[in-house]
Amino acid sequence: FFRQESQSSAWTTAGVSYIHKRREKERTKESTIMAPKMKKYDQVEPGGMDSSKVSVAKATVTIGDTQMPLVGQLIASIVLLIALVVGLNEWDKSGEWFKQKNWGYGIAAAVTAMCFSILGIFLSFNSKWNDMPVEFTSSIMKNTASVGSLNNIFLFVWWIIAAGILTFDGPFVLTSNGYFACWAGCILSTIGLGYSINTLQESVTSLGSLLGLGVASVVVILALFGSFSAFLTESIYSMVVACLTLLAVSGVWYAERIEFKINYYFEVPMFSVLSFLWILLACLVTFSGPFESTGNGYFASWGGAIMSTVLAVSSLKRKEDDSQDSEDPSYEEEGNIESPDDEPNFSID
Repeated sequence: FFRQESQSSAWTTAGVSYIHKRREKERTKESTIMAPKMKKYDQVEPGGMDSSKVSVAKATVTIGDTQMPLVGQLIASIVLLIALVVGLNEWDKSGEWFKQKNWGYGIAAAVTAMCFSILGIFLSFNSKWNDMPVEFTSSIMKNTASVGSLNNIFLFVWWIIAAGILTFDGPFVLTSNGYFACWAGCILSTIGLGYSINTLQESVTSLGSLLGLGVASVVVILALFGSFSAFLTESIYSMVVACLTLLAVSGVWYAERIEFKINYYFEVPMFSVLSFLWILLACLVTFSGPFESTGNGYFASWGGAIMSTVLAVSSLKRKEDDSQDSEDPSYEEEGNIESPDDEPNFSID
């Protein structure tokens, strides 16, 4: 009886184990049929994607730091092209589209930027072609550059010229999709040269508001061309203030470069006067003209007013901090200022 019971129990256990193994085998077979084949790539070459391994089964596409600026420039050129085409249809209905400036150049600029952005994206995934050296000799020096770097340099120069023409001369003098597409292309092309966003932030932070004030002065000067006839007084005043600001910024920058410390009695009044002049300039040209609508001149005017005010406040704060340090008794104890007790004692044997 006991032998028969143990034999039936053994058969039951074997049957349950067989059923479990069969079900597990069917599940494995189904997952193998349903799931796509997993293909893993080894470490990507220097011009490719940044991630070392990519799984095809996850259906993910990783865009690295090399491709991101190029993809952004491609999108910016498409937006610029759409803005020009849509603007042409609107101008054609009113019968005045032929009066718009630089429409043909804008189309050529957008298409060219689009083609070279696609070329750059293709090169970035093929390191052999992207890193191919190109030797060129000029009258000044002999140098070697890669195909990918030359493409990025061309895009940078191309976007700078396109933004200068299309946003200062037309048709995107005022803020619109085409306006922001032009300047987005400029920023992305700068990043494409190898300057990361953190590097740009560090460069701007190191120079601070002084760089911003100088850029605002240049933009105001460029934006004033063509407005002298309609707004003579405002234009003359803005031109004079911008030119004086450029001279002051150049002097301060050169002094910092040669490590010459400017006296506070000169720095504080200078930036205070510039702050007053820029605030008056911004109110004059944005309320009266010629920068009543948002555009390069509008943003540069208020940007210059803000930057000059920040410089005036920071210079005044530095003066107060230095005066407090000089009056602090602990300042002498740290050896920053020589005290009368520190005079050397001479003895004659």
